[in-house]
Amino acid sequence: MKVKSLLWIFLFIISPVTLWAQQRTITGTVSDEFGSMAGVSIVETGNNKNGTITDADGNYAINVSDAAKTLTFSFIGYETRQIEIGNRSRIDVILNESSIMLEEVVAIGYAKVKRKDLTGSSISVSSEDLKMSPVSSAAQALAGKAAGVNVIKQSGAPGSDIQITVRGGTSITQGTEPLYIVDGFQMDNGLQNVDINDIESIDIMKDASATAIYGARGSNGVILITTKSGKSGKTEVSYNGFVSFDYLGKELDLLNVEEYVKYQYEFQTLRGGQNEFANLFGGDINASDFYTGAYSRIAGEYGNREGIDWQDLVFGSTGITQNHNVNISGGSDKTRYIISYNYTGEDGIMDRHGYQKNSVRTKVNHELWKGVRFDFSSSLQTTKVDGGGSMGGKLKQTILQPVTGGIRWTNEEMISSDMGTAFSDIMGDPNYDANNPILDNLAITNEKYTRLATVNAGLEIDIMKDLTFRTAGSYLWQQVRHDYWDDGSTKQAKANNSPYGYGYRNNSEKYSWQVTNTLNYAFNLTEAHKFNVLLGQETWYTENMDLKNEYREFSDGNFGLNDVDMGTPYSRDSQKGKVGLVSVFGRLSYNFNERYLITGTVRGDGSSKFARGNQWGYFPSASAAWRISEESFMKDMEFLNNLKLRAGYGTSGNNNIDNNMYATDYQSGKYGYNGSEFITYVPGTTLGNKDLKWEKTTTTNIALDISVFKSRLNLSVDWYNNESSNLLIRNNIPTSTGYSNQFQNIGSIRNRGVEIVLNSVNIRNKD
Repeated sequence: MKVKSLLWIFLFIISPVTLWAQQRTITGTVSDEFGSMAGVSIVETGNNKNGTITDADGNYAINVSDAAKTLTFSFIGYETRQIEIGNRSRIDVILNESSIMLEEVVAIGYAKVKRKDLTGSSISVSSEDLKMSPVSSAAQALAGKAAGVNVIKQSGAPGSDIQITVRGGTSITQGTEPLYIVDGFQMDNGLQNVDINDIESIDIMKDASATAIYGARGSNGVILITTKSGKSGKTEVSYNGFVSFDYLGKELDLLNVEEYVKYQYEFQTLRGGQNEFANLFGGDINASDFYTGAYSRIAGEYGNREGIDWQDLVFGSTGITQNHNVNISGGSDKTRYIISYNYTGEDGIMDRHGYQKNSVRTKVNHELWKGVRFDFSSSLQTTKVDGGGSMGGKLKQTILQPVTGGIRWTNEEMISSDMGTAFSDIMGDPNYDANNPILDNLAITNEKYTRLATVNAGLEIDIMKDLTFRTAGSYLWQQVRHDYWDDGSTKQAKANNSPYGYGYRNNSEKYSWQVTNTLNYAFNLTEAHKFNVLLGQETWYTENMDLKNEYREFSDGNFGLNDVDMGTPYSRDSQKGKVGLVSVFGRLSYNFNERYLITGTVRGDGSSKFARGNQWGYFPSASAAWRISEESFMKDMEFLNNLKLRAGYGTSGNNNIDNNMYATDYQSGKYGYNGSEFITYVPGTTLGNKDLKWEKTTTTNIALDISVFKSRLNLSVDWYNNESSNLLIRNNIPTSTGYSNQFQNIGSIRNRGVEIVLNSVNIRNKD
């Protein structure tokens, strides 16, 4: 009896609990605009242990307690939704694709942020965008893909330099190239020295609020290049390559023989001159009817002459451009690696013009233990540029060379022209500075060899939650050899009294190292107030050496520069330079409730390029953004994914100047004493100026970003005003000083404009 009583008492006690914990089943389907979705996660909000996923048909069923208020539906690439349960037993949900562009991670200098949190002016180009252009370098591929970024190839010759300017540049006399940062380290001509297949993304920082973190080097913009890393998983071997063919798309429309002779006749008539060329019209130049009678004979004498199409002869080859890449990547949970080999070859449309590049790049990321990570990368690259005669000069000569002229194939005689007379093989056409372009190309050997090696390493330590310390170092070595040889048959060689050849060899070597230490702390005071603090210190050093030797009057040119003893030393020039830069910097970012964003940056740089007292420059900046689309009064506008107003103001400097511009220059001279000659040094032409300061650029940027229809349509409009002051200009000074000029901070320049970027995602397939 006691047992039964106790049992009833126990059932009575737990009955309220049983009633309270009563559950019910919620069912439904999850879909998107394409149809049902499999694998969607459904979780009882606030109870992550109670969840399920949709089946292959998008159906789900989940048991929840009566106390459950909402369900959370989530899937990668889609917006997470929380749906109130209420009294419903069936809930069907449609998920919308997330705004991928807003979630895109952007490099901002020593850190990365989501694009939606960006306050400065920056634009990104992905590796997929670069691959759409079948060109030999990433610099060429960048053309037309970033507003405000101008890409100009200096010459049509293969391997020629490419000039990139961001918003027009900020200097008149000094460098206007942007700063290139490859995986956190400075590298000159980074887009030409990193293979296009090794690049993961390119981020271009344009206004001072973005570039001030790089201080003295940021006034011309900063291009951040991130290379590819390995991925965890099985080892993968991949190949990517292309072959393209180049040819002269359209020739210039030039005069034929008859038209050319008539033009020259009219020219001589109007000029009234009597020279060697006038005799070629036929008849006696001293006859009274020469200018009137000769014109009537032109059609008969020259109307059936075919002439010479110099454009076909000089640019008649078919150029072949090819790029081949093989990479091996893989890894485990703790170690990821990638090894890539790249070959680029480019043959020009003009014979003896070509470019070849071979490169190997490695990258390893390894987690030593929890909270400690190590990364290492290295690269080795060799290039050869074969220039022959200058391609730009040959283009000019194909236009100026008479269509009636002959082609001189040997060193003995020029084949007589259709006009009956051979022009001087030294001077070419006496009326123009036009040499035989084919002869020049065959006579000149112009080769440039480059070897480049880099080694980078970094260590990252999580000191505590959200506090990370990183130290990284890099070393770069580069060697360049430039050989120029003229076999003696050109106009210039004969002018140099070198019928058997002349030339020069230029050897240069450079090495640089960089050490960067940063401390990054991200913390939240509350869920609405988010902060990020970056503190850093950096040291950069480079040293370069150049040696040039020129030789003329070779007695035998069969071996060229390989036997310089056959020539006479003409000139010798050697230079050596060292540059150091020491920096400290900091950045503070504040995010209030994903709506109001503020960023402040300051950097101090000390450079060896200036005299004591002016070596340090300080570059502050501030920027802010208002995400209007996150305001409550905008929530009903479902088509609008992002509406952000940005504004920034800041200063940056230009460190891309020559060394020792503040110092008085000297040059070598000679003096005689007691019948002997001695070497001495005398003041040069430029008077030193120890008061030289930094070239500084102040930038104002106001912008509006709009993304609509699930970020399928995106628009950014930037208005900017760049004002550069203290420009270094060589100014004339009174001759009473003993010098003719002096570098002074007297110039200023202003660039302002509007940039409009509009892009759309026309087709987005479901994976």
